[in-house]
Amino acid sequence: MLRTILIFIVWLFAATNAAGQGEIKVRVCSFAEVTKEVYESLGKEAALKVLDTIAAQDSRVLGNQSPLSDSFARLLSHFLTPLPKRRVISASGGETLVPAVLEDTRARGFFHFSSEDGFVVSDLVLVGIFVRQGEGFYVSLYLASKEKEHAELLGSTAGSISRLEDFAPAMGPLALRAISNRDILIRDFRTDPRASALSLAGTGFAEISGTRIFIERGKIGTVEVGSGGYLSEFVALPGYESKAYAQVEVRLRLDPTAPKASIQDILSGAEAAVGWDSKKEYLRASKDFESALGRLLISIPISALGLGGFFLSYESYTRLGTSSASLYASAALAGASLAATALCIVDVGFRMARKIKIAR
Repeated sequence: MLRTILIFIVWLFAATNAAGQGEIKVRVCSFAEVTKEVYESLGKEAALKVLDTIAAQDSRVLGNQSPLSDSFARLLSHFLTPLPKRRVISASGGETLVPAVLEDTRARGFFHFSSEDGFVVSDLVLVGIFVRQGEGFYVSLYLASKEKEHAELLGSTAGSISRLEDFAPAMGPLALRAISNRDILIRDFRTDPRASALSLAGTGFAEISGTRIFIERGKIGTVEVGSGGYLSEFVALPGYESKAYAQVEVRLRLDPTAPKASIQDILSGAEAAVGWDSKKEYLRASKDFESALGRLLISIPISALGLGGFFLSYESYTRLGTSSASLYASAALAGASLAATALCIVDVGFRMARKIKIAR
């Protein structure tokens, strides 16, 4: 009886601990620019207080902050979507996979750690530092967690500003594997022609998320790649490649048995897929913009005529000595027409900005 009660208590504790791990919050901080000496002084582990000091020095000079600080963070955040689940070991020794969620990138800011408050902002934080040398740069990426006082170095890379797009594929897989806390391989799928709705299905994998597959190293499986109107293609993974990350290109073939959709059906399907809730508002904004543009086009020739009349009146006044009343009248008419045109230009700019804002 006592043994049964003890087993129940252990199970209850493990279940409560797993329930508390609802999700793992992951944050990508703005990268801090440092000097060459500081960059080379950091090793495979960096104390959180040290990283906080470095970030504080960079954040104090935001007026001179390098655009790369935010560019690195945005590129990395985009690559990390979607995230794998993280392997969490409970106090009882059991393992569970907990969903990982990327925090809002618009409020990333610089890394901050307070020894008094503790590391309470996020469960996992990716902290990057870099140093520039001419058009080139060196970047190091660290992973900080609540459980440790030191951030772990995930890796370093070198690159150039002209090839900035190579940064995320070089560092992103390291971050994904560290976040998952597992030995996984990452595969992103691309199709030719590009499919608007790609479906993946398979067995033997860690997880499938959108068009990305996380494979546990050592496991093999087959993935079915399909899209409406195309024949399914089957790809064996990981295949001969054992790289941590790779893009898999799949050429899709049209399904000859699929019914041919009309142009109207295609447009209707595209509209439904987009799911544009603000379509009516956008159409109204487009109409307002077109009306404003029409008023501007009408006002331009009127202003030209008014200005031409003023110049004719001025010539007559200076050469023939005509009445000044006609000169003042033509000047007033020209001024009013030019003012109306200026207002129309401002109105067109306002309507266009509103249209673009709604479209986004």
